[in-house]
Amino acid sequence: LTFLPDKRPVMSILYYVNHAEDLASKLLQCFPKNRLSAQAALSHEYFSDLPPRLWELTDSEYNLL
Repeated sequence: LTFLPDKRPVMSILYYVNHAEDLASKLLQCFPKNRLSAQAALSHEYFSDLPPRLWELTDSEYNLL
């Protein structure tokens, strides 16, 4: 078996979401030292379109979502 006939490539799907492919490729590194940290991931451009109010939520407010 050399391919999955009904499998769509993930990267082609991620291409249509702004900055998703870049973030995914930086998180899915084989060697941990090459991966983004959690803090760096949250600072990635992928999350730049989120409303500022989301960054201000307390833990208790977040748990209500």
